[in-house]
Amino acid sequence: MTMSSRQQNLLNQPRWAQLGHVIGWHRDPLVAADGCTPDEIAAARDRIGLPLPGALHEWFEILGHRILTVQDPAITLDGLRAEADRITVWTENQSVWWLDTPPGDDPVAELDGAPTRAPLSAWLTGLLMSETLVGAWVGEGRGPLGVLDPAVNGGGLLDDVTPQELDALRSHYPPLDWPVPASWFTWHGDDETIIRIGDGDFLEWFTATPEALTRLGDVLDLTAGDTRVVVRISDLTPEEHAHLRDAGGHMLDTARLHGDSDAAVTALGDLVSTELRNDPPMAEIHLDTDQPDALCALLIDTLAPSWGDRLTVARRPERMARFQVLHPR
Repeated sequence: MTMSSRQQNLLNQPRWAQLGHVIGWHRDPLVAADGCTPDEIAAARDRIGLPLPGALHEWFEILGHRILTVQDPAITLDGLRAEADRITVWTENQSVWWLDTPPGDDPVAELDGAPTRAPLSAWLTGLLMSETLVGAWVGEGRGPLGVLDPAVNGGGLLDDVTPQELDALRSHYPPLDWPVPASWFTWHGDDETIIRIGDGDFLEWFTATPEALTRLGDVLDLTAGDTRVVVRISDLTPEEHAHLRDAGGHMLDTARLHGDSDAAVTALGDLVSTELRNDPPMAEIHLDTDQPDALCALLIDTLAPSWGDRLTVARRPERMARFQVLHPR
């Protein structure tokens, strides 16, 4: 299935051009079923007793059935509500702020009841970008339109960025002209990069392509700090599961890291946690290290002969959300 001609025509309009980019940052392309039908929109209009502004009508036509909540929920067609002649279209997850729209084609939206400087279409696009940014760094790989593209990467909330790095980011990436609710945020970036700097200089970042990630890495040291290493052993038999369960806090030992190898692991990394799951049956070990190459090589060399492809070894620097799987290849 592909998108409808109506969806394509709407995305070709200048006010929805950036929305097309955000859709492309997700794994699955837009299809006709993602948009609401005219009858569905008419039913919502009749229920709330107000016509929808043109931009809001088009928003639902494009992706009304596709939108998901990552952090701050967009209003679904079924959830539309109105007060006087205002329609609420987005809310903060703890109701700290809310976005309303007055009547019109693409009216200036209102934040907490006060007019802003941006039209509704810009707010809808900016908030979708915000949800995509958060989805990229919370580590679950899901954005407001579903699973993110495998090339997407992100990081946050970083509180150890140096003043020199912040200056370099602001200099290298121009401000982005998209509204964002909290006035203490500033946006920077380009067509494939989003950088958001908050009060206290904490930072979130998003890149859509490997090339954009490389460019960002030239300005921001993405390998600074410790690296999290995860060891996972999957598809455990009942006997293996019981054996590891009996090991308790000594799961590394029981997973056949013993003797000199166990001492070497202790020297290279700090054990953060161990977890033994029943469904699916697996064991997982988390370690932090400032020597990721050496630790990962040791883990693979020691564990792979026993566990084969049931062993997964992955790592990520603390400034990045996406893990790199080193074993199995």
